[in-house]
Amino acid sequence: MFVGGFSSFFTTLPLATWFFVGIEALNTVCNAVENPRDVIPKGQIPCVITLFACSIFVFFVAVSQAPGAANLPSVVAVFNPGYMIMFDISADIAMLLSLPATFATIFGFILAYANILTALSHSRLLPGWVGQPHKRYHTQANALIFGSVLGYILCFCVTYSPALGAQLFNICMFFGSSAYIAQCAGYLYLKREFAHLPRRFRNPLGKAGVYYSGFVWVLTWISIVGYQGSSGFLLSCVGPMIVVLMLYYILYAKERQTFSEDERKILFFAHVAKSNAQKRKLKAKRKSYPRWIQLLLNAVDFARRLMAPRSKSLSTSVVPNSNSNSNSTSRIHSSSWLLWGSSRALFNSNRVVAIKKSSQRSSGPHMETAIRSASITKSPPKTIIKLATHSEAKMIVEEMS
Repeated sequence: MFVGGFSSFFTTLPLATWFFVGIEALNTVCNAVENPRDVIPKGQIPCVITLFACSIFVFFVAVSQAPGAANLPSVVAVFNPGYMIMFDISADIAMLLSLPATFATIFGFILAYANILTALSHSRLLPGWVGQPHKRYHTQANALIFGSVLGYILCFCVTYSPALGAQLFNICMFFGSSAYIAQCAGYLYLKREFAHLPRRFRNPLGKAGVYYSGFVWVLTWISIVGYQGSSGFLLSCVGPMIVVLMLYYILYAKERQTFSEDERKILFFAHVAKSNAQKRKLKAKRKSYPRWIQLLLNAVDFARRLMAPRSKSLSTSVVPNSNSNSNSTSRIHSSSWLLWGSSRALFNSNRVVAIKKSSQRSSGPHMETAIRSASITKSPPKTIIKLATHSEAKMIVEEMS
């Protein structure tokens, strides 16, 4: 059924998946597209269909000419034999005809990694200067330079290490397959945990398409790790990289990580909904316990509050609205005066949600949501969250009520 048997098919599977690597780069231009939630998904469908049709045509042409399907994995430019026959030119001249497509691919990946580095910088996973735009042209100059320097360093390493150059494709596909598996898992997680959130676009293939995609990428990952003939060298390169990235996140990025403006718009209410759903599940579970167990759990919660620091202030910065000079900041204050309120609310967990509308500003109405303990009447609010729009305030109040 397969040339060389199933073992050969499984070994060359990463080469076939290379046809579709990079299609997700379309998502990285959401910041430059008006109404991306409607435009990007509708654009992805014709892109995938076009890519699939082109891959079939390229594969048919490649296996229909010399050197044949058996030797195709060793060919750098699969169209060279066809160009040589069509135009009666040498292999060197035929290679020039394949360069434009390569350059187009290069600039596509450059745009993608510049947008990704900028997004990581806005989330403070990378230093702020990486995502800082050019003052005059408003382009992502620092991200482009930073990514290009890393690329040139890798080119020098490949030049002076032939073994690394031979395994560079497998290293890239290892991390690419890992990213695609994580995307499939993330889709299923959001589909299960946040099914109630509104969506402008729904996957026409549903969960079946996600399971199939995840299955293919898991097979690709296994093929890269165990069936390329140099698993030891591959793991010796990938392992230290993963360790370095983990240490970087734990020692540097974890304490600085925050929501960017784009993440706040998309994920803020998802996290609020998730937190409230967990609280509702825990509350419903506790109601099924006997009364004495409920009192014991309430006492344990109260003791945990007593053991906590008596004065604590946690401030989470939110990127200010681009149309306003005001700085939207979420502050959660927990100090010693809350202990008395907690003791009075030990057997009464009701909460009152109060909405206060502030003055009109150029960027639109701002809302302040104050969640106060029912047992505390003359004390400062326990939580104050300043939201940018009326719709945000409405959604969070609906989730908290």
